[in-house]
Amino acid sequence: MLQFVTTDKSQLTAAGQARAALAGGCRWIELGACPDQARAAEELLPVCRDAEAFLTIDDNVDLVDELKVHGVHLSSASREEAAAVRERLGAHAVIGVGCATEADALALKKLDIDYISLHVEDNPDAVAAFAGIAARISAELPGVHIVASGEFAPSTLPSLVDAGAAGVAVSQTIACADAPEAVAEEYIRILNNAKGIG
Repeated sequence: MLQFVTTDKSQLTAAGQARAALAGGCRWIELGACPDQARAAEELLPVCRDAEAFLTIDDNVDLVDELKVHGVHLSSASREEAAAVRERLGAHAVIGVGCATEADALALKKLDIDYISLHVEDNPDAVAAFAGIAARISAELPGVHIVASGEFAPSTLPSLVDAGAAGVAVSQTIACADAPEAVAEEYIRILNNAKGIG
């Protein structure tokens, strides 16, 4: 599973970035932080709707609630904050939480969280460390998906899947590429092969 996170560092608008990622086969768009997130979200809604793709928004629970998009990614959240977001958005919302440490993730035990994202540097030592952390989190939080977040070379993706990543969240690697659609397509192909799909 590929989560594409829009960025204001791209020459393309958020909607333009999303169109390219979707054309490459991505079906999960995450609206990242940007100067006018509400306007960007309104532009993204029909793009994702037409592609039957998920749309989540970084940190802006009010906007998620107002627009009734699929869910929210919290860049960080305490146990109490995460529980309050679930209560507000309801059972059907997708809620992800970025965790800086293993302890942050384990603090969310027994909460109704859909996924936890962990930042991973693109090198073998970091991927190996991620494998151990992901295994321990999965044992303590069964049913919660682990997403590796970062900027990864395509060749790194199979090792991340082997290390326990249910998916990867990337941004500038796609958004700032000369051919973002092609990069997204390559990511999807490699991830599917790593998972034995297709």
